[in-house]
Amino acid sequence: VTAGAIAAGLNIVLAYIFTRYYGAEFMALAFSIAAILDALILFVMLRKRLGGDLNDDFLVVRVLKICTASVAAGTAAYAALYGIAPFVNMQTYLGVLVQGVGAAVAGGAVYLAAGFLANLPEAREFVNVIKTWFSKFSKPVVAAVESLFIDPH
Repeated sequence: VTAGAIAAGLNIVLAYIFTRYYGAEFMALAFSIAAILDALILFVMLRKRLGGDLNDDFLVVRVLKICTASVAAGTAAYAALYGIAPFVNMQTYLGVLVQGVGAAVAGGAVYLAAGFLANLPEAREFVNVIKTWFSKFSKPVVAAVESLFIDPH
């Protein structure tokens, strides 16, 4: 509770300062800084409570890989927003939806690719889950489509 209260307090202060001097766009930066501080405080508290090493080298490397993949995904999603905008009507809900979905797909694809390149097991596991899901649900669909074209007699 203490870590959350400290992070929430910092978030409020930073959000006030950043929005006052830099605009509303910087409120996300205030939230990010507070969330990172919260995670660090919780990590230190957990380390003290468990009394020792939590395989820190592994955690640092994993966090850096995830952060790198996240930055790549964010960059791709942001680029996709601007790349898609000229091709859709941004004055309609459908245009904004298409732009948002396209940016999400681009960001997700880049995150997975970066995860594979960084050898993140989570990326490989996600792909395996999707493969299993598609193989499980595609068989009934294929059978139904084939039954439309195959004469039962």
